[in-house]
Amino acid sequence: MVSYENCKRCGYCLYTCPSYKALGFKESSSPRGRLQLLEMLNRNVMKVSLEYIKRMYTCTLCNKCGKICVSGINVADEIRKARIRLIDEGYLVSPVIDEMATRLRNKGFVAGEPELIQAKDAEVIYYPGCVVKNFAQDYGKSDYKIIASFLSHDARTFMPVCGGGLISEAGYEALGDISLRRLKSSLENLDFGRIVTSCPICLVRLEKIVGRDRVSHMTEVIVELEIKYRKRFRSKIAYFKPCYLPDERNKTLEMLEQMPGVEPIELKETGCCGGGGGVTYFAHEDSARKIAELMMIEAMSMGADIIVAPCPVGYLNLKSVEGLGKPKVLSPAQIVEKAASRKLLWVKL
Repeated sequence: MVSYENCKRCGYCLYTCPSYKALGFKESSSPRGRLQLLEMLNRNVMKVSLEYIKRMYTCTLCNKCGKICVSGINVADEIRKARIRLIDEGYLVSPVIDEMATRLRNKGFVAGEPELIQAKDAEVIYYPGCVVKNFAQDYGKSDYKIIASFLSHDARTFMPVCGGGLISEAGYEALGDISLRRLKSSLENLDFGRIVTSCPICLVRLEKIVGRDRVSHMTEVIVELEIKYRKRFRSKIAYFKPCYLPDERNKTLEMLEQMPGVEPIELKETGCCGGGGGVTYFAHEDSARKIAELMMIEAMSMGADIIVAPCPVGYLNLKSVEGLGKPKVLSPAQIVEKAASRKLLWVKL
C-alpha cells in the first residue's frame, strides 16, 4: 500500500495545490510539506501543534496532487487519516467544527434546530443537506422550484437528520457513520422513487444507503428534463468540477450546452473553489476565501459573466468574493429559473 512514506519530494504536486498557491507558497501548505509533517509526527520528531492542525484542515482534499503523484500517493486519504487520528486522540481542531460535531451528536444536525417533519411517501424527495438548509436557503428554494415545476408537483423536501458527510471529512468518522445509519433508518419507512440533492457529499452518502440509481444530482435532473428556454443568455458562463462530485454525476457542462446563447468556459487553472466539502470553509474561512479569490480572478481573466456553482459550499465560498469583479455566482437551478420558457411554481422550501 502506497503511503506518505513513498513521497519522492519531487515537487510535481506543488502548483496543483490550491492552498499552496493561496496561502503564500509555503512549503508546509503544500502536499509535499503536509506529507513531511505526517512523517515527522510519526517519527516523534515533532508534536501536534496549532499550526500542524491548521495545515491538516486548510487542505481542501481536492486530491489534484494525488492524481499526478509519480509515487501514486492518494494525498487526500493521508490527510483524512491524519484528521481521524487528531479526533481520536482528543484534539480540538476548530471551534466551529467541534461545535458542529457536538450538535450533530445531540440533535442530529450540524447546525440549526431539528424540525418536526411529517414523513410522507413521494415519488421525488428533495434532500437539501445541512449547508443548504441552514446557510444557503436561496440555493435550495431554486432547486425545489425546478423540481416542483418540471419533475414532480408532489415532490417533498425531507431531511430528518444530517447524513454526517461534512463531519466525517473533518475526522469524526465514527460520528459520521452513526449519522448515516440514522438517515438510513429514517428513509426505510418511506416509499419513494428517487432522491434529488445538490450537495455532492450528500449525494455520495445517499448512494451508500439507497443505491446509485435512486439518487440524482440536481444537474443530472436538469439535463434529463430537457427544459425549453425562452431567454438567450448571450453570456460566458464559467463552470468548475466540485471536488466531491464524481465526474460522471456532474452534468453542469451538458446543462450549459442545452442553453441557447451560452458559451461555457471551464475553470481549469484553479479548479477548486476552496470550500473543502465545508470543512475548510467553516474551519478556516480566511483560507477558503483566498482560494475562492483565485477562482474569481481566473473567471474574470476569461471574460466570464457568470460562475455556476453546482455545489452549495462552493456557492457560499464564491459568493463571499463576488464583489471582486464582474462575474455573478449562481446555482444551476438559479440559471434555469432565469431562462425557463414558462413561469415556475411559487414554492416554500
